[in-house]
Amino acid sequence: MKTSKNEEKDFQEALYCFDQALEQNTNDVENEFELYLGRAKLNILRGQFGKTKDDCLQANRRKSDQEQCWVILIKSRFFVEKWDEASKFIKDASAHCPNSTKLADLRAKCDQHLSQEIERVKKIEIINEAKQDRMIAVYRAIRNRGIKLGKRVH
Repeated sequence: MKTSKNEEKDFQEALYCFDQALEQNTNDVENEFELYLGRAKLNILRGQFGKTKDDCLQANRRKSDQEQCWVILIKSRFFVEKWDEASKFIKDASAHCPNSTKLADLRAKCDQHLSQEIERVKKIEIINEAKQDRMIAVYRAIRNRGIKLGKRVH
C-alpha cells in the first residue's frame, strides 16, 4: 500500500499512542479491548495483516462477543489467502455471534475460496503425476537401450 510520508508518519504516531496506552496496564477490560481493536484497524489499513491478527486475538481474549473484531480478524486472513485459518476463525466467531449475517457472508466467501483452492491443488497433483509418469517412461526407455544411469564419469 502506497502512502505519503505524512500518512506514514500519522500511522506511526497513532501506533505509538496505542502502544503507550496499552503499556498503562489499567486492567480495564473494556478499555484494553477498544485499544487492541483500534490498533488492529490501524494495522489492517497499513497492510500489516499478521499484527492485525495478533491484536484481534488479544481483543477477543478480553471480549469475545464483538462481531466487528471477529470480522476484522477473518478479513486479515482473507488478505493473505489463508482460507483454512479464516474458516477456523469463522467457526469460532459463529459460536460467539450465532445470528450474524456478516459472518454468514464471510463463511460463503471462504467456502468458495476453499473449494477453488482444492480444485487448484487437484490440478497441480494431476500435472505432477503426469510429469512423474513421463519421467518413468523416459527412464525405462533409456534402460531398454542399455544405457546405465546414475554412475559418474571421472
